[in-house]
Amino acid sequence: MARRPAKKTIESRLVGVERGIRSLQANDTTIITIIKDMQEGFARMENRLEQVYNHVDGFMKLHETLDIEFRVIKE
Repeated sequence: MARRPAKKTIESRLVGVERGIRSLQANDTTIITIIKDMQEGFARMENRLEQVYNHVDGFMKLHETLDIEFRVIKE
């Protein structure tokens, strides 16, 4: 005959629930930290992309200027 599982006391169940809540709180804190880190990373990346855009824009303007000057010299 199979053994019946031992009944859990209310106290042991409450301890288990408390552990679960602490685990969830720890997970929430970790998730919040990760989100803040991601936001900071996106801000840094946005700044870098802005710098790249400025360099490319400057290069394009220089290229257009040189192209105009070359045409003037050629004529």
